Amino acid sequence: MLNSFATRIFLSIAVVLLMVVAGGTLAVLTAAQNTAINQGQRALEVAASVFEELLLADLSTALQNAEITASDFGFRQTVASRDAATMRSALDNFGQRIQADFGFVLNPEGQVVATTDDDAVPADADFLAPALIEQARHFNGSAGIYELAGQAYETVLVPVRAPQQIGWAGFAFHIDDAYARRIHSLTGQHVSIWSANEKHSEPLADSRRLLGGEIPRTRPDALDGARGAEGPRPDFSDVSDDGLVHVVSLDPTYAGAPLAMLENDLSEAMSAYFTLRDQMLLIGGLALLLAILSASWMGKLISRPVSDLAGRAREIAAGSYHIPVPTRRRDEIGQLGQAFNTMSEAVRDREDKLLYRLYHDPLTQLPNRTRLTIDLADEVAALGADRRLTVALIDLRDFGEINNLLGPTVGDRLLQAVAQRLRELEPMLVARMGGDVFVWISERAVVDCGTEGERLLAQINGTYVFDDASIELEVVAGLVGAPEDGDSVEAILRRAEIALNRAKRDRQPFGIYVTGEEDRYMRSLEIVAALRQLADAVRSQAGLSPAATGLELAFQPKLDLCQGLANQAEALLRWTHPQLGNISPAEFIPLAEQSGTITALTDWVLERAVGQIADWQGSGVDVRLSVNLSGRDLQDERLATRIGDILYAHGVSAGRLVVEVTETYLMEDLDQALATIAELKSLGAAISIDDFGTGYSSLAQLQRVQADELKIDREFLLRLDDSDDAWRVIQSMIRIGHDFGMTVVAEGVETDAVREQLASFGCDYAQGFGIAKPLSAMAYQEWLAARS
Repeated sequence: MLNSFATRIFLSIAVVLLMVVAGGTLAVLTAAQNTAINQGQRALEVAASVFEELLLADLSTALQNAEITASDFGFRQTVASRDAATMRSALDNFGQRIQADFGFVLNPEGQVVATTDDDAVPADADFLAPALIEQARHFNGSAGIYELAGQAYETVLVPVRAPQQIGWAGFAFHIDDAYARRIHSLTGQHVSIWSANEKHSEPLADSRRLLGGEIPRTRPDALDGARGAEGPRPDFSDVSDDGLVHVVSLDPTYAGAPLAMLENDLSEAMSAYFTLRDQMLLIGGLALLLAILSASWMGKLISRPVSDLAGRAREIAAGSYHIPVPTRRRDEIGQLGQAFNTMSEAVRDREDKLLYRLYHDPLTQLPNRTRLTIDLADEVAALGADRRLTVALIDLRDFGEINNLLGPTVGDRLLQAVAQRLRELEPMLVARMGGDVFVWISERAVVDCGTEGERLLAQINGTYVFDDASIELEVVAGLVGAPEDGDSVEAILRRAEIALNRAKRDRQPFGIYVTGEEDRYMRSLEIVAALRQLADAVRSQAGLSPAATGLELAFQPKLDLCQGLANQAEALLRWTHPQLGNISPAEFIPLAEQSGTITALTDWVLERAVGQIADWQGSGVDVRLSVNLSGRDLQDERLATRIGDILYAHGVSAGRLVVEVTETYLMEDLDQALATIAELKSLGAAISIDDFGTGYSSLAQLQRVQADELKIDREFLLRLDDSDDAWRVIQSMIRIGHDFGMTVVAEGVETDAVREQLASFGCDYAQGFGIAKPLSAMAYQEWLAARS
């Protein structure tokens, strides 16, 4: 039978068919195996790309938040103060806002001056990551992944300027197991972070630790493969019996950067291959029983879809996910094609979600600062003569207090509600910059900025109700027009912030940027910086002379309208800066109060004024001198002690000193002001209420002050006319002062007629250019002598 032709033909065909089927099956299985491994490696590469993009997004967000923090006026004040405790407090505060694990401040040379984590970044020592500082110097800020105290951190460093650089501000964000678990949830791959130090045998972070998986106790060999002969490789892939591994250096330019290892179980990657292998063996067995036509047909049936799958696998590897594999077949090949299509759609959806998260705020779903910068730049570039924009930078008043009192959940819901109301205005662009700051942009003419501001406030201000919480919200906005107020994103947002800060300072609902305001803002920053230097000089006792500080006192006489004597005067501070020139008190006093340097100025004035009283006493001139105090001085519990020490040091009686406080300052915190005034009166100093009539105090509050002197604000005298009503107001003020047992002084007296009328009303003293202009100490003494 074996010699029969049919048998030989059958055996020949069977052998040929077996060889063909075996060879085809082997080829398919080899291709499928390689495809499965390639898919696993591609999945790891995609996961690595997702991880790197997420890490880049986190670093970008952290860098932006750090830049916002470094540009914050209060934070720059704190860094400029060089007070470590204050800087740690500020780092804690701003670190909590941007969810940093710790923060630190370096001086311009890179030495740590303040830190909230002495283990990771020791204070009073050189910063442990000099590469970060070098990058920051080259690029005006830097971000990277560094190992600090045996942990991996996303670390950002930005310059702090006021306006010159006064230091570096840095924040670190811990890359822990939760972070690795988040990468695992996005990519489906296990992630672990390893130290570049070969002595570390356990991972710094591992996604399996939170999943209950087994954590490696020895350092994987793949980590050694990631370190080439010439330095760390950007990435490295490996295949072992345990699975597929992809190692990524978190900073290829830095040999000490931590390594990220992504792992894919080989059995999972090969599961499709094993299924296909069994199917192909079955198909091969059946093929041996068929005729040549059946075998030929079967070969084509198998080879064509496999070729399609291999081609589709190459397209997916190249990043093309939009052309599906035909899945008309209902067998295993069709199922494999469907699996390819499912995988392609999943990877595409994952990348789309990642891009959305990269450019959108997760809480409000509004575009974030990165997306706004891109979109606004496009809109500005497309502006023409007939097309303008109104850009509003919006800040929620007292949002921090709302968050603290009602909790972050209500705060988040409030932010979402505000975002919805902004959308309802149908703007061209709306975005959340971070925290409680939004940007709203509409296509309007610049002349409509004020109208847009009113429309915004009408939409956003009002009552918000969340469960049992009812919030009366007010916002403040800074508005600019583009392109006339700025032709770049940076200039537009910077000037909107200037207008916003002015509105906050003046307690206005919104502010519109005024041409040249940026120059005034920069001058204010220069004055604040000069005030800080001045305060440091005063505190160090190195700047008490006028030549060193540019400070001097002028003395304006107060004339006794009854006796014609002028043995009282008011000490007025004058400042001439070597670069900024003569600076008006109306300009630098408010900035000194805002920057916290007013106390040092007050100390200088008190020291000089009391010293001058002593000098006059030595010359036989008996003068009672008035000195102005600020609202912050009234809140200082040590004020009376400081004044008493100065009086004692110069041997001057407290009765020679009159302390002037404005009515407005008194009303800011009346209880604390009264306590301070009581201590001053116990010293023997007289108390004068300055600028009376501008602070809206009640008579009951005025009685509680128990002041010795009342000064009628100059505005009442400057607005006098021939009508009796204006004079009746002044006469009433004089009567009120006398009824409360106070001496009454009228400021702004410029004519003899006004002085005589005041005298007829019983006013005790007059002060103003009609009496004498502010004089130097010597000129005042000569003026007294001339009057005598």
